Amino acid sequence: MASTAIQPYFAPWNYRGRVYADGGLISNLPLLAALERGATEIYALDVTVGASEAGLEQDLLGILRQEVFLVLDQMRKQELRQARARLGNRLHHFHYTRFPGLMPFDFSHTRAMIADGERMLSDYLSQRDRDQNRIRKWLKRRRPNVRSATPRSREILRQG
Repeated sequence: MASTAIQPYFAPWNYRGRVYADGGLISNLPLLAALERGATEIYALDVTVGASEAGLEQDLLGILRQEVFLVLDQMRKQELRQARARLGNRLHHFHYTRFPGLMPFDFSHTRAMIADGERMLSDYLSQRDRDQNRIRKWLKRRRPNVRSATPRSREILRQG
């Protein structure tokens, strides 16, 4: 139920003496939480609304929402920078933009978003496999000079 506790719209939940709120209040893209738990490679589908996508609001609630978007957008960018610094090319970040301006509590496109996310990841992994196969073939042709290959290329060759 904590994921429904989106402040300031809904109050946090009290459960067994602890207070729970939506994790998006801390991080909309919890990359650092994944790293702290030992992740060595991350595939992140980012569905957050960036500050520039949220638009300018005129009413009090809209202005508050814009402020929240600005803060969360900065937090997301900071986590991306930190995760990239630690993981390099093992952070695979996909920014999903099919439904611009979609509000955090609008679940009307959930099925389409899940299908799109699965398709994006499948296409990405297929392309990565094709690229790795090309590298393997190239390295096998150059077998005597494997020492001149990059560390990533040597790793791909060992896996294959």
